Order: sequence, then structure tokens, then C-alpha cells
Amino acid sequence: MPDKIVARLAEARKLATELDGKTHYEILDVARDADDRAVRTAFRKLARDFHADRFARYGLDPDAQSAVQKVFIAINRAHETLSDAAQRREYDLGLEMKANGGSALARGGGAASQMDQVFKAEKLIKDATVLISRGDADAALERLRPALAITPDDPVAKAALAYAEYLVARGQGGSQVIQGRTLETLSAICGELDNREEPFLYLGRLYRDTGDTDRAIRAFQQALAINPHYAEAGSELRHAQRKVETKSGGIGGLFGRRKK
Repeated sequence: MPDKIVARLAEARKLATELDGKTHYEILDVARDADDRAVRTAFRKLARDFHADRFARYGLDPDAQSAVQKVFIAINRAHETLSDAAQRREYDLGLEMKANGGSALARGGGAASQMDQVFKAEKLIKDATVLISRGDADAALERLRPALAITPDDPVAKAALAYAEYLVARGQGGSQVIQGRTLETLSAICGELDNREEPFLYLGRLYRDTGDTDRAIRAFQQALAINPHYAEAGSELRHAQRKVETKSGGIGGLFGRRKK
């Protein structure tokens, strides 16, 4: 058995005895504020190191096989939790409860009540994003304001609120001041975010409305890089790209010159 495999097995045996005392963050060896990319990178490395196939040819004894399997399952469980926004928020709340000895959390109320509020905020935000996609900004605002009262730092909620307020103002005649302020807000949010697609969609639509097609395209592309199946961003990107092609003569090149 190669020395590298022997060392990896020793590490697996050690980790298997320590898993019960480790958090998901410690299992993946990432910081509490690690973004999705860092979590994914850490998971892929550990999954390669401790996958059963890596040891299959060496005929491990039952104890070694059990240790490798236990570590691999823990790695997968940690990744599944930390890569899902809702599950991660719930898990973080549980860590906070444990750190506080199960006592009441911030802003009063018991732990169960606080968790219920977090779930309520999550649902309100999801409902609001659906309403925005349907063009009902007023109804979206009615859900976003109470959601932000519960989770004031949620970037998707903050982006959705800014964009919904812009849509309402535009429907009432609009204002360059509101448009500029919304653009500034969305740019700041997207500048600090790389794991949620909705803010980039809103930013792209705002750039589209201001006539900045190039920046709109980049924003829509970023939304799709985060979520390749994001239909709204895909539709917006195709429309923006056709607009560029039309201006540059791409349509004429495809269908021939206009008859005189």
C-alpha cells in the first residue's frame, strides 16, 4: 500500500473518532462566512481524498472501511447542508442556540419561535421574487418589508426590495434619482455576492432600462453562471444579445440586405 494511502487512512481513522465534536464547517475546514464556491471547493477535495473507490484495490479491513465510510458520509452531509441557503441558515441558528446553551435568542422569544420567524422570512422572500417576476411589485413590497424586519441582512431580500421600489416608482412616472439610487444599491449588493442569481437579474434589467446593454448582458451572464437553469435571465440575455446584433448589423448579415 503506498505511503500516501497509508497516511490518508490514518487521517480517516482519526477524523472518524472526532466527527461527533465537529461542526459542518470544521469537517470541511472552511470559515463560518465561507461562500458557496469555497464550500464546494473544500468538498470536492475531501470527497476525492476519502472516496471509497480510492481505497477499493487495497482490501481494507472492516474497521478501516467503516472509518472511510463514516468520514465520507459526514463530508457529504456537511456539503448538502452548507450549500443550501435555507438549510445553512437553520444550521447556523442551531449552532447559535448551542453556543447560548439553548437560551432565548436575540430580540426575545424562544429558540423555536426564532426559527419559525426565519422560515417565515424565507417564504416571504420566495413569494416576493415570484411576484416581481409576475410584475406585481406592490404585492412584493408587502412581503419584503416584514421579511427584512426578521432577516435584515438577507441580500436577496434587500435587492428585491430596491428593485420593487424602483418598479413602483417607474409605474408612477419614475424618477432619475430613484433609478440612480437603485442602480447604486444593486451594484453594491452584487459586488459582494456570488452565490445568488436574483440580484444580478434585477441589476441587468436596470441596466437594460438605462440603455446600458453591455453591462446588462454581463449581469445576466453572471446570473446564469450562478444558476444555468435560470429561465428569466436566459430570456433577458437572448433579448439583449439580439439587440446588440441588430445595432451592429448582425440581423442583416443573417438575412441579407434590405431590398431597395
